Amino acid sequence: PGCTLRTKAKELDIYGRKSLEALGVDFAEVKEWQCCGAVYPVSRDEVATKLSAVRTLNAAKVEGEGKLLTLCSACHHVLKRVNCDMKNDANIRLKANNYLALDEEYVGETDVVHFLELLRDYVGFDKIKEAGDSAVVLTLASKFSGTYQSAMIAAAGYFEFLKGNFADTSLNASASDDGL
Repeated sequence: PGCTLRTKAKELDIYGRKSLEALGVDFAEVKEWQCCGAVYPVSRDEVATKLSAVRTLNAAKVEGEGKLLTLCSACHHVLKRVNCDMKNDANIRLKANNYLALDEEYVGETDVVHFLELLRDYVGFDKIKEAGDSAVVLTLASKFSGTYQSAMIAAAGYFEFLKGNFADTSLNASASDDGL
């Protein structure tokens, strides 16, 4: 999911989908996703602005076998943190579940995966290199997203999957032998 992917970042959405197809990754969009809000609320006890993210997380649990892939770094940030809240904060979990009245209580069991994390941890850089030009979007996405997410790592300190320099690693994996 991603609201901006439908408006200002259409090309990133298209290239992301095409890259996954070229790499043989099966994916489907959550049918009933909602905008996550794009900014994680800083008030500790804020629940209302997290509800749309909880709805999407729950839909992914039901429809997506417990995994939610996102290409948008802002969406990933909000969804990952709200999911953490639902796992670890009994007060937020109780209020969100009471308000949403879901068929089954949501307790943070969805695995939120960023596009770049999927490429690194599930696809692997060797397979990306074998795909050649069809995965060239990785170069662009890693530079753009790596920079944005590195700043979030420093600010939020919770992105375990981006320890080290992901952009340099992915660029080396996707570069051709002549360095282009």
